[in-house]
Amino acid sequence: MTTLEHVLAIQKRDNILQAPSPPSQLPPQKDISRKTTTPPTLQITLQNNTTSSTVFAYITGLDLQNSNAVFILSSDGLTPYHPPSPAQTLTPLSANCHIALGAPGTSRTVTIPQLAGGRIWFCVNSRLSFFVNPGPALVEPSVMNPSDPNYQLQWSFAEFTYNDLQLFANISYVDFVSLPISLALTSSDPTVPVQLVPGMEPSGLDAVCAQLRDQHNIDGADWDRLVVSGPGGGNLRALSPNAAINLFAPQGTNLFGGYYEPYVTSVWVKYTTDTLSVDTQAQWGTVQGTVTDGKLTFPGVGAFPPPSTQDIFSCSTGAFGFYPDNTAEMGNITARLAAAFNRSTLLFNANQPDGEVVDRFYTERITNHYSRIVHGVNALGRGYAFPYDDVAARDEDNVAGTVAGGAPGVFVVAVGGSAVVPGGWEAASTQGVDQRVVDGDGNGARAWLARLWNGGQKEKDGSGLVTPRTSSSPPPESIVPPGTEQAAAEKMEAMAEREAREAERAAQGGGGQTQDKEGEKREAEEGTAGDTRPETRGGDALVRLKMAWLAVVVTVLALWLPAYQAALWGFGLVVLLFRGKRGG
Repeated sequence: MTTLEHVLAIQKRDNILQAPSPPSQLPPQKDISRKTTTPPTLQITLQNNTTSSTVFAYITGLDLQNSNAVFILSSDGLTPYHPPSPAQTLTPLSANCHIALGAPGTSRTVTIPQLAGGRIWFCVNSRLSFFVNPGPALVEPSVMNPSDPNYQLQWSFAEFTYNDLQLFANISYVDFVSLPISLALTSSDPTVPVQLVPGMEPSGLDAVCAQLRDQHNIDGADWDRLVVSGPGGGNLRALSPNAAINLFAPQGTNLFGGYYEPYVTSVWVKYTTDTLSVDTQAQWGTVQGTVTDGKLTFPGVGAFPPPSTQDIFSCSTGAFGFYPDNTAEMGNITARLAAAFNRSTLLFNANQPDGEVVDRFYTERITNHYSRIVHGVNALGRGYAFPYDDVAARDEDNVAGTVAGGAPGVFVVAVGGSAVVPGGWEAASTQGVDQRVVDGDGNGARAWLARLWNGGQKEKDGSGLVTPRTSSSPPPESIVPPGTEQAAAEKMEAMAEREAREAERAAQGGGGQTQDKEGEKREAEEGTAGDTRPETRGGDALVRLKMAWLAVVVTVLALWLPAYQAALWGFGLVVLLFRGKRGG
């Protein structure tokens, strides 16, 4: 007999997904939004924000309304495919499940039933291969098996569960970092704010790999071994320490051997005399433990032997493995201990996790630097970097990169790096957009230009939650408002026309102090009536006319040629200068 929890653990460990035997239903989960019953199906908007027109998506899971049968969504984005049990292992799928996303900037909406162990996969410039073993059991792509036909391809996935209580999803870096993925979720309840996980910039993988190599140069540990190169020599992915340990183990390589042991020894020494309090954040309340007879003991509950490096990185082996007695409570304590070890906070915080401060995560010399780097590269610091990365004292301290709700509205999953926000462009958090301008991303530059012409609007409170708008329009296909380029050119042309009229009046009136009635009417319509200061008239107007036309040319070039990013910034300064003079 296997439970749903057991088969999902096998999926995470071995990338094999199969139904429980006998079939069981997902146990009740805490609904963090409101008590309700979700619809039997969910629409997901898949967005291609890469630069490639060859991007395929795949959605897999266990069908909760169909005896937990293995599920794969067909290529039409609507038809469920439940593969039958084959006679041989590694049997190819008999249905077309390659969901083509189309050209960059386009979206596609698909429909799924309620699923457990759900994953949304993306592959760029190629197609993924899935297989079926007898059972049936779905053989998913693996980054820990070099013989996997998908090993040299560029792919990533997001994880989710959609049951009768809620949708829960996260961008997962538990195994590796590769393609940037971002999430956005609205609620059918208009009082619930939009949830946004912006993810990484397109250059995020390269940044992670560079910092892993730097960390190796600092402490000599195996961080550089986490970087996997592609066929062309570039960065293909960055493995998590746990994934890398499993990848190299068959070769007899003891990756990170003994890395965490000095830190564990210091923790054991501390709690031989001090008391560790762990808030289970559940019905068991706060439990207290000390090191007794070599084990971290929680009286009446259980005891933990010193964890090894692999136990800490995996969060599920050895000291953090299965406990037959008080299984649920011990598992709850395990999650908080494993999180504290990965973040290296146990030597200065004996009140877990209530006393945690995010700014003090990963500040010890011995820590999970992979997780530190991943969080640093992701916008808002949000990303699921190890199995219990969602442990937090308060909701606002959750850095795991999750979205969840009991009344899901629009669920958007984007590949390619742009933060996608339902409800219209104005609802977008600008986190990450400014960095794209710095990085020379043309789309980022156009987004910056759009904000400039809209008065630099921002809607961000630092929590990752964006105030919802009342618009019922579908999610934007680009973070840039439609018509931004045209609007910019039209505004510059209007400015140039005003300057021409001012120059003409200056030539006729010998200094421009007197305006004709028709000119006043035109300026009133354009919002500039009453601007009669001397510095906006006379010979200075001719100079400003030339500058305005130059700005038009620079704008057009900057919108289409990334090499002109510096010129775009110059144009922005010119516009701000004009506004400053007009505004006094």
